[in-house]
Amino acid sequence: MEREHMPTRQKIADYWTGEEGQYRISGIQEAFKINVTGLLCIEHDIAHCWACNKTLRGGRRGYNTPDLGLQRCHIIPHSLGGSNHSSNLFLMCDRCHTASPDTSEEIYFWKWFNRVEDHLQREMRELREGLDMSDLNVDALSKLNIMQVKTYIEKASEGVEITTHGASIAQGTRFVLLQKTLDMMSLDHPLERTAQWTLNSY
Repeated sequence: MEREHMPTRQKIADYWTGEEGQYRISGIQEAFKINVTGLLCIEHDIAHCWACNKTLRGGRRGYNTPDLGLQRCHIIPHSLGGSNHSSNLFLMCDRCHTASPDTSEEIYFWKWFNRVEDHLQREMRELREGLDMSDLNVDALSKLNIMQVKTYIEKASEGVEITTHGASIAQGTRFVLLQKTLDMMSLDHPLERTAQWTLNSY
């Protein structure tokens, strides 16, 4: 049996945002008793990952740009009997595609989809988790105004050459600049370690 051709990304977007796709979304919610409101946010013209909502290539309109970085992903894998019809295809970034489940039971794809973290929330969480803030005097820093914080960020950026991955600044690059800013702040506002030790020793 000849393998069905894969539709274009734009054709997949047309399906999910059209009448047939909207009917399918209602069926998914009813059949699996899960809230897939994220499906209702699929943009027809602005290319983005449908799982984490990351806009790709600066929000370039349309899905058929060759270097978009958006993958056509099977909901039920082709190797497990899934078709190449638009109803079984989803548009996702590489990270979400890699993380998505490979199973013949469709419900688990939608359960996974429902739990995918929005990319902005994920990036903020990863930055918070990765930054070393152990030397920060939070009380002193809370008294800084926005212009003082801006000055620290500008100082931290001096002499640091950065580049981009394609059209965006990598998460690791943001991490470097933020960590350098925090390091400079901790030098100017050190913790009162002696006072802390005295307080904790009782």
